[in-house]
Amino acid sequence: MCRAAPCPVPSSPGQELCGNNNVTYISSCHLRQATCFLGRSIGVRHAGSCAGTPEEPPDGESEEEEENFV
Repeated sequence: MCRAAPCPVPSSPGQELCGNNNVTYISSCHLRQATCFLGRSIGVRHAGSCAGTPEEPPDGESEEEEENFV
């Protein structure tokens, strides 16, 4: 059963999460609530808005990881 109470509005900025469905959630509570209502898991693509670009790890580590999956 999904939580009926609404999620609190974050008291500070910077709590946004980009879900792997390319939707920006204003907090982890909002993402969990969406997961419950959809009935399927929504993973976190990265912290921050989906409209922005995620911060890349130093030394180009993300490029190496991508090559391993290709």
